[in-house]
Amino acid sequence: MSEPKGIPETKPGRTEIDDLADAAKRNPTAEGLTPLYQATFDLSRWHFVGMGTFPNLAPFCGVVDDIGYVMAFTDPDRARFYAGQQGVLALGDKPSILSFPVREAARLCIAQQNRRNVTGVLFDDGWGNWYFPLQALPTYLDRYLVADDASA
Repeated sequence: MSEPKGIPETKPGRTEIDDLADAAKRNPTAEGLTPLYQATFDLSRWHFVGMGTFPNLAPFCGVVDDIGYVMAFTDPDRARFYAGQQGVLALGDKPSILSFPVREAARLCIAQQNRRNVTGVLFDDGWGNWYFPLQALPTYLDRYLVADDASA
């Protein structure tokens, strides 16, 4: 097992998925949302800031505009930077980052609905900022997850 990485010194830059999120905000129709949703489900993994200690780790959940979300990230460095900004440092001065294949990550998010009183998964808070309602994740998995992982 590798040594956990520390917090990036500078905020990770923008990516193509941020541009898709911006386009979806300008055009919140199926035409505008589909490329963003497809890109999100085409990722190899979703990343989360871990809370708790092994073996009882859970993804960090936050409240934005009075709505509870599982906070997910498209890149582990974004998750690390966010953890540092929020002061969520489970390993002393280092964050615990959880990374899962998309189907497993979506199941983890859905499981938080009853445990943590969250209603959505918010991606890349501080960058693109888009979300999926947890109730819609099973449908989105069926619609957008083309390359399935072995944990199906």
